[in-house]
Amino acid sequence: MFMLKSPLRHGVGMSDDIVHVVIGTWYGLALILCDKLTSDRQLVEWANAVRSTLEPVIHTHLYPRSQVDIVLYVEQQDGGVLPAMINACTLALMDAGIPMSDYVTAMTCGLHGSTAMLDLNLTEQSDLPFVTVAILPRTGTVPLIQLDTRMHMDRFAAMVHVCVDAARVLRDELDSAVRGRTEQLAEAIKGPSVP
Repeated sequence: MFMLKSPLRHGVGMSDDIVHVVIGTWYGLALILCDKLTSDRQLVEWANAVRSTLEPVIHTHLYPRSQVDIVLYVEQQDGGVLPAMINACTLALMDAGIPMSDYVTAMTCGLHGSTAMLDLNLTEQSDLPFVTVAILPRTGTVPLIQLDTRMHMDRFAAMVHVCVDAARVLRDELDSAVRGRTEQLAEAIKGPSVP
């Protein structure tokens, strides 16, 4: 679940020459999951990763002295939580009309033997070495790469290459979802046609 608050004026006494946006990231996790699967430290790391991944992509100069709050609630954790958070934020920011330089697509890629696998579940993440990668598909820039296990550099490069290829496919899917939503909104604004 994702909630985005619109840009708000930040700080009463701020001078006009300060041009920046504060991006706040809050998170929640269902209590039943919190005790068993995730520590508070991991939640803070995820929130910081989302913030640091999205800050360079959002056109903050258009919102001087403003604040964009990103609120994330994780209702179920079956692996791939951080990529799901980043992809949900990308769609919600686009839907809210917050200008961004590119889509941010994220995914996990694991390695089973010499085979790279995308979108791992929790069991696969606990058994296999994996990397979480966020990519800006248009430029190929990688704002986030997170590897928690050791592996050979050649295998790591192969995993990142698979993620870059998958990012382009995911970007097309996100783009079609945004365009479909925009068409729905345009139709709703037009209203029913009168014969």
